[in-house]
Amino acid sequence: MRTGLFVLLFLVVGQISLFSQDSTRVQPPGWGSYMETNLFIGYNFSPTDDGERSNYHSVEIGLWQGRVQRFLHPASISWYLSQELGFSSKEFIHGTKIGISASAMFLTLGTELTYHTDYEKQIMAISPYFGLGGYPFKFTVGWRGKLSGKDFKALSPVNVNLSFAVIQLKSKKLDK
Repeated sequence: MRTGLFVLLFLVVGQISLFSQDSTRVQPPGWGSYMETNLFIGYNFSPTDDGERSNYHSVEIGLWQGRVQRFLHPASISWYLSQELGFSSKEFIHGTKIGISASAMFLTLGTELTYHTDYEKQIMAISPYFGLGGYPFKFTVGWRGKLSGKDFKALSPVNVNLSFAVIQLKSKKLDK
């Protein structure tokens, strides 16, 4: 009797599992591949543990474009360009970023090329990052690898970012 119930349970669970992976099912409206362009805002934080400077806080605004897959397993690849304004130790810092990211199942990886200046000194850095999210949201932690500006002390090597899209500018369905 137990063996029969186990086999019946196995068949039911197996069928449900297979059905969830079936690509021939009727997809709800809104599922598919899209090319989207959004205006986004973000918040950046660079913590510090020395007495020379205070933590860096900034707000960014930018353009985010991505190819988005909306299926059972969401994924995206996107690029963005943004401007950032922030403060560290009462110094005003202006930054420009260009980056690319890939997301799947709410995990995201990416890298960005950044340029920051306080209008006396500047730094250019490449920043690989990882975190949670997917298009159009991400919460990431990155490392800032300085390419130039070794004497620019206003930013620490660690950067925490929270970004999300606020206005959809364009959306185009790619598959029929």
